Amino acid sequence: LDSLTRNLNDLQEALIEFEQSKSEASEAEMKLEVLTTEHIATAAQLNAVCSDLAATKYSAQAELDCTVKKWEGENSNLKFEINVLKSRGDAHVGLNDNNSEECASVDNVKEDEAVLRARIKERDEKISGLESEIVRSEQLRRKIHNRIQEPRGNIRVFVRTRPFLPGDGCTRSGDNSTSAISILSD
Repeated sequence: LDSLTRNLNDLQEALIEFEQSKSEASEAEMKLEVLTTEHIATAAQLNAVCSDLAATKYSAQAELDCTVKKWEGENSNLKFEINVLKSRGDAHVGLNDNNSEECASVDNVKEDEAVLRARIKERDEKISGLESEIVRSEQLRRKIHNRIQEPRGNIRVFVRTRPFLPGDGCTRSGDNSTSAISILSD
């Protein structure tokens, strides 16, 4: 009887522990559901912020590119004007101040010459820039070609040659000889 009472007490204690662990497990499941919901909401917010950031970055980059092009054009125009003014300055240094009519006609000729010199210098700079861009593009093309070629594997051709043996189809009968190599015409 004492053993049954002890067993009953042990079972009751085990039942109480089981109920406590069951309630703790259900609380943990509820916390897990809450955390999962919060995680999903946070992930959705993060994705929304990332897409907004990407859109902002794209529009800012487009605006920056537009501004850069505008300032590059302005820079080019200013360089051209500088070259023209330099050429005009060089032309005025050699003029004589005694004859004003001659100076005026020479000014017009020198102005045309200055503009042409400035344009030539501008075109030369543009040509050198384009040549350097061609070199960079060719290097990029080679790099991309090699990157594409590597996964496929480089194609290698191995050829082995050996001398003709007596039974290779080369027959000689007097002056008439037949070759073992045949050539197909197109």
